[in-house]
Amino acid sequence: LGAVSAFGMSGTNAHMVVQSYTHKNTPTIERSPYYLLPVSAKKPEALKEKIEDLCRVLERTENRNEGLAAISYTLQDGRHHFACRSAIVVEDIDDALFVWQAFNEGEKRPNIFQGKVAREFSGQTAIKQYANDLVLQSQSKKEDPKKYQETLHALADLYCQGYDIFWEKLYGTVVP
Repeated sequence: LGAVSAFGMSGTNAHMVVQSYTHKNTPTIERSPYYLLPVSAKKPEALKEKIEDLCRVLERTENRNEGLAAISYTLQDGRHHFACRSAIVVEDIDDALFVWQAFNEGEKRPNIFQGKVAREFSGQTAIKQYANDLVLQSQSKKEDPKKYQETLHALADLYCQGYDIFWEKLYGTVVP
């Protein structure tokens, strides 16, 4: 606990009290068998650069597996999504690094999705509903990793086509 005071020549005064952060017990995030990592940019070159930046962040993440849930959620729901899109479905951080490297080298893999969304894209209502249904059903599919992976593949593909996904529903009641 501490205090800082500043007195300016013009009569502007400030006083601030600061206290160190106390870690509170946060609810445990359920580990998923797979994670969907979407990345977007305005131009293909910027997308490649964002992926390289993300790889640098993933390489130095302290808490490697629990951290991936938070990174995944932030990429999904905490960012604005642009026209050039790519998404991967991976098991862990090492897998993500391997797959992003393959993407940057131009390799085609079944868990890499990419697309460019047209400016006037609005999407079909039935497909939007399908995406929402997939998200809602995803929690029940976590017990079967293969089905959960297939669900995330479908969501990644729809995301890269330009559909808006309600990502927070992937995480149930506790979001990372």
